[in-house]
Amino acid sequence: AILALAEASASLAVPHLRGDSRALRLGSNMFDDDEVAVASDFAKIEALKRSISQRQAVYSYCAGYYSRRYHFMTILAATLAVAICILVSLWPFAEGGDIQVAGQIVVAFFSGLCTLMIACSALLGHDVKMAAFDAAAKQLESMGDRLQFLTGYRVGGPVLRCEIQRLISSIEDRMSDMNGHVPAVSGSLWMAGCKTEEQSLDFQKRQAAEKQANSRRDGLHTQRPPRLAAACTLVSADLQRHVAVREAHV
Repeated sequence: AILALAEASASLAVPHLRGDSRALRLGSNMFDDDEVAVASDFAKIEALKRSISQRQAVYSYCAGYYSRRYHFMTILAATLAVAICILVSLWPFAEGGDIQVAGQIVVAFFSGLCTLMIACSALLGHDVKMAAFDAAAKQLESMGDRLQFLTGYRVGGPVLRCEIQRLISSIEDRMSDMNGHVPAVSGSLWMAGCKTEEQSLDFQKRQAAEKQANSRRDGLHTQRPPRLAAACTLVSADLQRHVAVREAHV
């Protein structure tokens, strides 16, 4: 009885657990292996590319923003250190009196200012933020390139939905990991980065329009219109006929 009960439960459980291999594959991959991508999939890819491009522009702007401040404070601290060395070596401390006291005050002031610059640079962490945003911008650029190569430079066959889904899943994992290492972006920096991206897109559009206009102008200069070409052919034929008649009279 126990064996019969076990066999019956196994016969009921095996179809439920195993089922069809194709159904399990579709459930794990969400799409069939040979299912071709449709227009809505490419629209999602374009939306994802725009989002990645916008975030890359913001992160690049943030990296430049913190880079400028870090290098400004570093250069200022180095300049103050050099000024202190020059003052200590050239100031006439041996004369004593008020000159010596003034020299000590100036050196102490510049030393304190240099220490303050170094401490502020370390506390604000501009170098760490610069490195984090720069690395994140490079990762986003590589993600955008992968999407561009998948949709724009594919050779040989159609793009499959499973390929798009695998790529989107890998990008999602990388972005989730990246968000844990990138500092928070303030609203002003985000708006400034978006404005920079809009200016870059406008510049690219103007360049593309100028190239298209130049190519059309070059085409008009190199190729004659059909009516002009026909008129030139008739004129050349008339000239040849007149020349032949004149030679015959001669």
